[in-house]
Amino acid sequence: MNRFRLLITTVCVVLISACKPAAEAEEAKAVNPSATSKVKPATGVFYKVAPESRVYWIGSKPTGKHEGYFSLKAGELALKDNQIVGGHFAIDVHSLIVTDIKDEAKNKDLKDHLLSEDFFDAAQFGISRFVLVKTEPLSAGAEVKLAGATHNVTGNLSIKGKEQSITFPAIIGITDETITAKADFTINRSEFGMSYGADKSLKDRFILPEVKIRLDIKAQKDALATATSHSN
Repeated sequence: MNRFRLLITTVCVVLISACKPAAEAEEAKAVNPSATSKVKPATGVFYKVAPESRVYWIGSKPTGKHEGYFSLKAGELALKDNQIVGGHFAIDVHSLIVTDIKDEAKNKDLKDHLLSEDFFDAAQFGISRFVLVKTEPLSAGAEVKLAGATHNVTGNLSIKGKEQSITFPAIIGITDETITAKADFTINRSEFGMSYGADKSLKDRFILPEVKIRLDIKAQKDALATATSHSN
């Protein structure tokens, strides 16, 4: 009997873990962009975002989850007095990749649905943007979910024509030649005009509005743009 109970307990734990929202990260609550300081053209030393930079995503539902990533189309970060003072990057919505479905037909079905009007509406909104407003070093002992976080980042995120200001913790590394930024947070897709399936009455077909985002950004010094002024 004890072995049977142990087996049942183990199965329950596995099932709960599988159905658990992929949202064990800081919530980046969206507010109106006007609530942040006005974004000014940045000056300083510029670093161009490298092509291998990625924006990873995980969407969850009661019966599981799907995940993948986007590539960046362009971007740069401005460094002054060893602090990131501005920057921006463009997310190529059409670059969406689904990584958890191996069957080609099913993979394509999900990708096409995500790019449709139900979600990103890529035909009309092929580019999403993030404009960095400010970075602030985290104080010693600050309680955040991202292990090793060094800064809070605030910026204006635009998806599907909806712009919101978000703040999230990040791990930022700066050298003379490169800047790296890693972050793990969640956004509410409904706040960006994507409410498809976000009705709990749908039960098994319910899709959580919270989406986990993981940033893995690398930027390299742009010698041609050093000490000039760029507009975001």
